[in-house]
Amino acid sequence: RARTALARLEAMGLAIELPDGRWCDRTVLARLHGASRSTRRRRVETVPITRYVAALGAYSHVLEGTRLSGRGGLLAVIDQLAGIEAPLTDWEESIFPARLNDYDPAWLDELCLTGEVAWGRLTPKRLDEEAAKARRVTPSRATPISFFPRGDAPLWLAACRLDELPPAPAQGPAAEVCALLSRRGACFRSEMPGLLERSPAEVDEGLFDLLARGLVTADGFAAARSLLSPKQRFARRRRALQGSRLSRGTLPASEGRWSLLDPDPILELDAQLREELAERLARVLVQRWGVVSFEVAQRESIRLPWREIRWALRRLEATGELLAGRFVEGLSGEQFASHAMVEMLGTLVEGEATLAASDPINLTGIVVPGARVPAVRRRQVLLSDGRLSELIAS
Repeated sequence: RARTALARLEAMGLAIELPDGRWCDRTVLARLHGASRSTRRRRVETVPITRYVAALGAYSHVLEGTRLSGRGGLLAVIDQLAGIEAPLTDWEESIFPARLNDYDPAWLDELCLTGEVAWGRLTPKRLDEEAAKARRVTPSRATPISFFPRGDAPLWLAACRLDELPPAPAQGPAAEVCALLSRRGACFRSEMPGLLERSPAEVDEGLFDLLARGLVTADGFAAARSLLSPKQRFARRRRALQGSRLSRGTLPASEGRWSLLDPDPILELDAQLREELAERLARVLVQRWGVVSFEVAQRESIRLPWREIRWALRRLEATGELLAGRFVEGLSGEQFASHAMVEMLGTLVEGEATLAASDPINLTGIVVPGARVPAVRRRQVLLSDGRLSELIAS
């Protein structure tokens, strides 16, 4: 009879069975958890913002002695930076070399062609309808793209787009290439001119447009390199002018096939999907930043509201996966940290590194007080003993 009564109380939401077989009133249990959480948070020792930035430099592998090596190291870096956007060419010119010893582009090609890593523009290019119909959007070296594990592509597309889709071109080579990829699936660039009855130069222009809008990706990152290489563009245009309209040039074998980045977009997220998405994003943010707060989350391209991510962080804190408290001075609201970062904050980290202004570590004007160093190409910041400052070339 007692067990039957307890089962009825549980069904009514008044009682809960603990793992050790004991029963407890839900309200009392919630108060116990709240008191325990408050006690843990009060024990946290706050550190200056400079110590956090220094620890973040080691946590992100940009300081001497913390850099990684080889293909496995590159995969670890991509896992940590998954979903964050930076100018297309800055990834291989500065961001990856800052974290890896003797970075080799062949590592990235191998990871992409074996299906472990994908890339593309996550945030859609925002144009009004008239501009989307009239303009061709051409990517440049500053076009923002992101790298992420291929299996996590739906996660990042949903997080950075929600129900917004990139504007599709209405006419011209870009519209024809987009229709071809939608109809036939992935295609090699060498076969597109024949299928579309367009010259290779026109196909390249269409791919330029779709890449900048966030509509396409390719198996290998060499495809993006060749599109942006002035030397290769000139050679393809010269071959197109000297040969027939359907002439084809020699293309790098490592490009792979072009395909739509998001062939089956999620147009609406229900409550359960949003909760699962928030929890996965919460884990990613802690892995990337060590300490997550509202200010740090503003560095991301994520469109999911901060309140939903904060609720997920609280759930992870309740399971003991994360710690919460006031870890860093100057950051407002609740702060959540990984166990590894809490240990690093307790030690003094020294060292310096020269980074691109587009590097994720550039938190000037976001976390670090002072003016923001714009995340544009050819600008650099100096990380020295936890201080970030713009590096002026002499």
